[in-house]
Amino acid sequence: TLVLNPEIVSGKGVGKIVMKFACIIAKQSLGLKRLYLKVYTNNIAAIKVYKYVGFDSIKEKGKGMEKMICM
Repeated sequence: TLVLNPEIVSGKGVGKIVMKFACIIAKQSLGLKRLYLKVYTNNIAAIKVYKYVGFDSIKEKGKGMEKMICM
């Protein structure tokens, strides 16, 4: 688990860099071919980062505040 402090990194592109690097490590060092994740639909900033690094929305699950996007 990696947590970035939004008070320090928000709006600076750090999330994009970290996520892109994590995907590279997962694919090259660990040999993974596909990566999946779930994110709450109200976490717009995270969804933008995931789309930026190449994730696509597969489906939505849940209801209300528990609604998530599978990517």
